Amino acid sequence: MKAPAKVDEYLRAAGFGYAKPYYLRHNPRQKLDESWLFGKEVEGLVIRAMVFYPEGKSGVGVSPMEVDCLYPDGRAAIQPDRSVLDAFWNPKDADAIVSRLSGSGTELMNHFCDPELMTRVYSFLIDPAARDTTAPAEFPELCRPWVNRNSTPNRLSSKAAYLTLMGRFDEAIELLARIPPKLFSSGDRKILADAQSRHVIVPPESLAYLRGVGARVT
Repeated sequence: MKAPAKVDEYLRAAGFGYAKPYYLRHNPRQKLDESWLFGKEVEGLVIRAMVFYPEGKSGVGVSPMEVDCLYPDGRAAIQPDRSVLDAFWNPKDADAIVSRLSGSGTELMNHFCDPELMTRVYSFLIDPAARDTTAPAEFPELCRPWVNRNSTPNRLSSKAAYLTLMGRFDEAIELLARIPPKLFSSGDRKILADAQSRHVIVPPESLAYLRGVGARVT
């Protein structure tokens, strides 16, 4: 859904275009697409930050769902259920939403676009050697008891994407090899191809699509 008018205006001024249901822009320095997603619930708005690795028009979601919702108090946590009333936003309080997006929201998006940090996040979530470590300080919510720490195809793929962006191609290839062949997606193939070629390619059709919805790409 579109954000409230004043929030929509802020996001467009920040370089985001709107492609239902996402607000999107390209981060050329990291070769990632940034997005905000607004969802309407009975209790209020849910606001999610998501980052996509370049693949065609849609991209591959690589940011962890455990911390992709921005709460009114500035926390980044999992999408709330209806019992967590203070996690929902008042859609009529556009000033508060803009203020938080420009502060904690910008910080969260910067974290999601930091390959070194996100590689540590996924190491905490999936690597056996990291079992006795604590989560990176930027994401204390990952230490909550409901966070399931194990290896999943999505986590392996996401960590491989960030490793590829860092130029750690062989490590990325090794991680992707752990994904069962029947679960290997087109996004996984794109990450693997980039790792094997030692170069992250942003497809021209991806940039064209973003330009077409009014998003900033440079």
